[in-house]
Amino acid sequence: MRELSIQTGLSPAHISRIERGLVHARANSIERLLRVLGIDFHFDHALHDKLSSLSKPLYHDILYVDYTRARQRFDKLFEAHDKFSNSLVAVDYHLVMLMTAVHLQMDREWIEAFYRPLSVMEDLMDDAQHELFLLEKGIYSHLLEQYEEARALFQQTIELGRDSHLQAIAYYMHAIAVFNDYTRFHEALSFLDSAVEIFSRYSNFERLNRAKSAQQTLYIYLHRFDRFEQSYADTMAYARRHGALALYHFTQLNRARYHVVRGNYEAATETLESFTLPVCTYYLLKMYAAFIEGRYAEAQAIYEDYEHGADFPRQTEMDLLEAMGFAVEGKEERYIEALSTVVDKAFQTGDFLVSMLAVELYLQVLKQQRRYKEAYLKASQYLSMLRKTK
Repeated sequence: MRELSIQTGLSPAHISRIERGLVHARANSIERLLRVLGIDFHFDHALHDKLSSLSKPLYHDILYVDYTRARQRFDKLFEAHDKFSNSLVAVDYHLVMLMTAVHLQMDREWIEAFYRPLSVMEDLMDDAQHELFLLEKGIYSHLLEQYEEARALFQQTIELGRDSHLQAIAYYMHAIAVFNDYTRFHEALSFLDSAVEIFSRYSNFERLNRAKSAQQTLYIYLHRFDRFEQSYADTMAYARRHGALALYHFTQLNRARYHVVRGNYEAATETLESFTLPVCTYYLLKMYAAFIEGRYAEAQAIYEDYEHGADFPRQTEMDLLEAMGFAVEGKEERYIEALSTVVDKAFQTGDFLVSMLAVELYLQVLKQQRRYKEAYLKASQYLSMLRKTK
């Protein structure tokens, strides 16, 4: 063992761990061992160097959210797909391609094309590779709405903690995975605080401000309005300075959310009319603000726009939009029935925003029908929910 150690430059302890399968040896370590042992082996250093020269900038682009450039590098790297995927650098190649496909939310076929081989090769990964795979597997599970599995994978990534940058993304994604459960707001805020601290350390301002934007939503729901105002001002200043349009829109969505929570529906409408964002929450807030003020024709027009399609649909939000759609179409009985179902489902799933909006509408209906006891019970249920968030 000592002679083998001298000839390979590997420590006896490391050779022993490789022999017993306790570590995942890198290709160059295996190459040295096999050469000394007289076993014919060839590692293509040129191919390895080519992958490294192409994948490292791509990895950086994904970490720092330069997705336009990342897509260009992805396409360039894919040109040599057959060479890379049938070589000893296959794990590294598939990992960076999976990372890109997941973060760019490419078609599922693309993601699966890189995910399936990695699932087979997982036992061959070293610790750094495994950490990246766990994170990307978690994000993919989240995209598939497999939230429990996603949270478990994010937690594993956090606990490994080899790469702080990946750990920060895991903290952020873990928060997003529990975001719509009002019983876990403080847990989500703690994860976001950790993500903000790490992103700040790495000067990753795009991801930093995305995490701050998520914090703002929780500040609103927890009625920490002073903290929301300060964070909102900082994020908007960054978005304007750097032309970060997506961040600007989502931060403005938080401003509208803030106005709705405070009952300032006119200000909410004014904010929402200053931009367009094809996501369910945008249409929900816009339609609700019009509906609650009795602007039914406007609410009808918003509902028709929503029916043309929205990204990132959430079932409870879609259900509430549909319920209001029944009301503006004059289908009163279906509206009341749908609203009752939405309230119950929102409470069950822990959806704070939909619970708040649906309860307000449902209490109006119950009071109009003089169903005061039922109104009292729903109001008590809502107050219980608020106590859990505090």
